[in-house]
Amino acid sequence: MAFLLELHDAGVPWGIITNGTPSQRPKIAASGFGDIMPFMVVSSEVGYEKPDPRIYHDGLKQLGDVLAADTLFMGDNVETDIGGAQSAGMPTAWVRRGRAWPEGNRQPDYQIDHVDELRTVLF
Repeated sequence: MAFLLELHDAGVPWGIITNGTPSQRPKIAASGFGDIMPFMVVSSEVGYEKPDPRIYHDGLKQLGDVLAADTLFMGDNVETDIGGAQSAGMPTAWVRRGRAWPEGNRQPDYQIDHVDELRTVLF
């Protein structure tokens, strides 16, 4: 939560792209950072889900039509998060949670255990 507040206070645009239903919205609101979250793209609301590159492009539009190559995508799922974002042309950060990167998959740009590790990447 503290890192997201830092992003918010520094004016760094960010948002959430999630597979699921609108029930994700109250979960995010209850998480404590719903008030500072700029946007959330929910797959069932747009009609396609990760790893479809369109959902990442929807997020890029929400960020202000920023370039995919200039936008870091962070996620914990190798195929839907990292593979999908890579196919959309985005650099990636995989939240490994103690897991080893599976062979045969294109490597992410960063491997982290916690979102706070992105401080050194983004600032």
